[in-house]
Amino acid sequence: MVYFPPNSGTETYECYLGFFENILLCEECNVLILGDFNLPCYTNCDNKSLVLQEFLNLFNLKQINNVLNFMGRCLVLVITDVEVDVSRADEDARLV
Repeated sequence: MVYFPPNSGTETYECYLGFFENILLCEECNVLILGDFNLPCYTNCDNKSLVLQEFLNLFNLKQINNVLNFMGRCLVLVITDVEVDVSRADEDARLV
């Protein structure tokens, strides 16, 4: 689980994803990264999203969450190389 504060610099994303690059280059394992990357647009719209896209391409990963909030934004990215189903919870469901 990851959280990037709003207005985090590109170097913050590069450092975090670089950590995973080091692991994935040495280990053969499945990947599941969940979190708030604070990228209103995560597909090639700024330097931070380009860094993320390069990381995804390098390791054949996909961002699979297409659930949008009321503003039409995806708040939590789900990055993985395994088959995972992401769907909206019942609106009446409550966390306890």
